[in-house]
Formats: sequence, structure tokens, C-alpha cells
Amino acid sequence: MFQSIAPSNAAAKLAYNDSEVPLSRALYFHLARMRLTGWKHRVDFQRWRKHSLSEFFQDLIAFYLRRALPDDFEITLEEPSSSGKRVRKTCPDILIRKGGKNHFVIEVKTTIGWDRPGAGSPKRGLTVAEKYRQLSDRIARVASDFGVPEANVIYIFEGPENVDGGFRDSFWDEKKHARQSRAGLAFPLSQIYPLFRGIDPYYWAEFGAQGDRQSSYPEITDDRLHQEAEKRIVTPFETIVDLVRSR
Repeated sequence: MFQSIAPSNAAAKLAYNDSEVPLSRALYFHLARMRLTGWKHRVDFQRWRKHSLSEFFQDLIAFYLRRALPDDFEITLEEPSSSGKRVRKTCPDILIRKGGKNHFVIEVKTTIGWDRPGAGSPKRGLTVAEKYRQLSDRIARVASDFGVPEANVIYIFEGPENVDGGFRDSFWDEKKHARQSRAGLAFPLSQIYPLFRGIDPYYWAEFGAQGDRQSSYPEITDDRLHQEAEKRIVTPFETIVDLVRSR
């Protein structure tokens, strides 16, 4: 995998039609295939806990950005800030330069982790800004340390799950199984882009109780994974590419 996503393999730029979302479909396939392979390994290897794939997710995002962005864009990962004001350097997941100047920052998350809404505070009656204060503070810090507008600092989430129902409903209509319009999203939700819904086949309801899934797995073809991508895209990856190019 490391060899396949080497920068030399991203040198050939991709021309794409936004309406066909080929980048989104390819990225969904890779991520779902990795999850499925991990599921098989856990059963065969008798491993109960999952491996962390968060850094592979970062690398795949960077790979497809390199394939889609023009040559005057440069992408680095986990680069520390050069500012001497802080004892602890700021290291965003993906830093994008345009024409040699800091241009855009992307923080990449498989889950929201310790930044869950209202962590450490009463959750009732909080405004959106208060509820997601940790994310807002991170955006402000990254923007300051790298000299980019806060509008040019975004989060890519693997999906809208694992936060709370309100967060999921901001991006995905569970009843209609369709993406929500982003119009009117309050900050910092306006800076968050969940990519897919139900990316891990392990959690698909059709495969029975979780206990059964610990001891067996189905045979899911690559064609099936490609088909699932069509109906599980929450935010087309092409939207993010267009956003980086247009700012």
C-alpha cells in the first residue's frame, strides 16, 4: 500500500467530472476494502480489537488531493508550525501550499475522539459554538500558527457517525438515506465535511449480531463495495478538491 500511494504515483493528474464523483467512489472502495480486510484478519487471527487506520486515512486523502490538484499545490502531512510562540508545536494533519505559500489546512478524523461535543460541560442548552468549542479553538489555533484564514481550515471526517444524533442529522438524512444541504450550517459545523455513511461492512445490519461477527465474516465482492459507494456518499470528495482550488 505504501508503494502504491507514493508521490511518484500521484504525479499523473486526474481529470474528473464532478457529477460522476470518481474520486469519492474510489476513496470509499479503498476505505471499505481496508475495513473488510481488517475484519477478516481479526476473525482468522483471533484478534478482538481493531487496528487504528486513522493515519492510513490521512495518507489516502493526501494521495487523492495530489492526484487532483494542479502542480502549483504542495501537500505535506504532520508538518510542525515554525512559530516560536508555543512550547508545543501545532502539527495539522494536512498542510497545502499554493505557489510556495501556506494556503489551506485539513484536519482528518476517523472519529471525533476526545473532541466530542460539549466534552467536560453540561450538554443541555449549549449553542453550536459552545458545543463544539474544542473544534473551534483548534481551527483558530491552526489558522494563526500557519497564517491562513479560518475559512481555509476544515475537518474531513470519515463519516457523520459516532458523535451524536444532532451532528449526524446536520449532514445526513437517516430516513431518506440522503445527504443534507450544507446551506445554513453554523460555525464550526460549516468547516466539517463527513465523507461517507456506513463505511465499515462489519457494522452493516445484514450481517447479524455483533457476537456472530466476531467469529465469522461474509464474502463481499469488490463489485458490491463499488455499488455501496453510490449510495453512501455524504460529501463528495470532489467538493473538497473544488474548495481548495477556489479559495
